[in-house]
Amino acid sequence: MNNFKIGDLVIPRRKGGMLQSNAEDAAERQLKAGEETQLGLIMKKHKPSLPLQNRIEVPQYMISNIKTGKELWYYEADLTRIIKKPADKDATE
Repeated sequence: MNNFKIGDLVIPRRKGGMLQSNAEDAAERQLKAGEETQLGLIMKKHKPSLPLQNRIEVPQYMISNIKTGKELWYYEADLTRIIKKPADKDATE
């Protein structure tokens, strides 16, 4: 999986178990115009209290929406990490 870290910027790919119409399959991508309201920050990772014996752990993350501050839990597979576009070498010279 993606192994997100606390502090990563993400956008939900699914909401309520349903794929959104603008959802993409990419695990990482750049932010597109108009998606700023969906942008969230990973605040916590769920840690199971029971020992992992004969079961598969599905990572879950608490996401805080940057605009509204609303916090919701998402499975890792339902999130897309937002990556920063590398700076142009010509622009820095």
